[in-house]
Amino acid sequence: MTQCFALILAAGHGSRFGSDIPKQYTLLKGKPILRYALEALVFHPKIDQVRVVIRSEDEELYRALSHDLPLMSPVIGGGTRQESSRNGLKSFKK
Repeated sequence: MTQCFALILAAGHGSRFGSDIPKQYTLLKGKPILRYALEALVFHPKIDQVRVVIRSEDEELYRALSHDLPLMSPVIGGGTRQESSRNGLKSFKK
């Protein structure tokens, strides 16, 4: 049976956002923005697994917002969005 995997790229710095933390970890109505995306994908009936690409510097922030969700282990991104995408996609190889 074919499985459906979702990959979220969340390894950005958010430098244009102008915050002390990357925008994906900024609170919106009391919840980190990234958490909204994770919940939408994790609980979607047609998605089997979810993996997130993060910056190594953000591992603590990521774990704090995702610890109770059934996610695949995160992947560390690269220096560019393209490298982060590649790292994420490669992580699905067996």
